[in-house]
Amino acid sequence: MKKQILTLGLVAVLSAAAAISGTLAYFTDKEVKTNKFTVGNVDIDLKEEHWDPDKATHVYPGQVLEKDPVVTNIGSNDCYVRVEVTNLKQFGTEGDIVYISTEKKDGKTVDVEGKLGANWVFDADASYKKEDSAYFYYTKPLKPNEKTTALFEKIKLPTGLTNRPTPSDAQPNNAESIVITAWAAQAEGIDWTWDATSQNISGLKAWFEACFKKN
Repeated sequence: MKKQILTLGLVAVLSAAAAISGTLAYFTDKEVKTNKFTVGNVDIDLKEEHWDPDKATHVYPGQVLEKDPVVTNIGSNDCYVRVEVTNLKQFGTEGDIVYISTEKKDGKTVDVEGKLGANWVFDADASYKKEDSAYFYYTKPLKPNEKTTALFEKIKLPTGLTNRPTPSDAQPNNAESIVITAWAAQAEGIDWTWDATSQNISGLKAWFEACFKKN
């Protein structure tokens, strides 16, 4: 019986509220938030500060030339960098063009052939497969306005280099140019981190393939 009384009382209250609702104004409110955003971008700049093209004429066997590719992130988003270097093996059996970086040893700066700059890794699996192209990855994400270390600092001509025909107006070059191409892919979204122990870059390579496949 008590349950019935309570139920009826509740119905009575609700009915009363419904009865007077037609005579009241309601307090209401509406708020809209507009979230402004800007679209980021990935943009890079490739420079070789110490490369002197005048010194690359009439080269001789074993000559060392300064060549220091550096990539700068001039965009607004963090990015990873990949670089392709062509024609290091253009002289065939006469020998390869070797890249060089320096290091400190016994208080002196010495050249080390085959050494890359800090954070750079050579992609042996993809290099020299179909073309005379070597690929390198920078394993540290670049923040805006940040630069890579130099991929390398110098190159050395093969010591087995032999004579070539003298360049002429008809044939101004008697060797292939060394072409350096840099790519950048956004760092956001990648499921990979650099492990110096394993030095596995498969995740970074897959990220570049995915990013450039969509563009």
